[in-house]
Amino acid sequence: MNANKRRAIVWDKIERLAFRPNPPTKWLGVYAKTLHNLWGMDQVWARFGPVDKFIVTFLNLKCCHFIESESKYEFSFVHDSSDCLHWKIHVDPGFLSKASLQTPVDSYPSEKMDKKLYRDVDAVLNGMIFHPCCHTHLEGLG
Repeated sequence: MNANKRRAIVWDKIERLAFRPNPPTKWLGVYAKTLHNLWGMDQVWARFGPVDKFIVTFLNLKCCHFIESESKYEFSFVHDSSDCLHWKIHVDPGFLSKASLQTPVDSYPSEKMDKKLYRDVDAVLNGMIFHPCCHTHLEGLG
């Protein structure tokens, strides 16, 4: 089995375990209610709603979100002083993604676990989180 095939298996496993929690609505609510801890802010929500906005003061950003479902949502960052849109994330299940196109049917080869798994996980996390092929650069934030 070649490296791309092994990494597709690893990608799918990480994606299912870390980014497709079950049930997704419960995970999203917990994330929203604890987001202030990550950014060192005052608590933003006592009760999380699907349409809301909040300000990240140390970045001068207004953050707005609209969540229709766990697979269809929109999130935008707007610079607080200019109302200039800097970044918008839009997810709609009507469009294709890597996850919707490929579900590996094979298992990771056990004979490769000792020698290849560490490098495969490293490569997948790099492509998934740290420097994906398709990515966005934030501009004009000072």
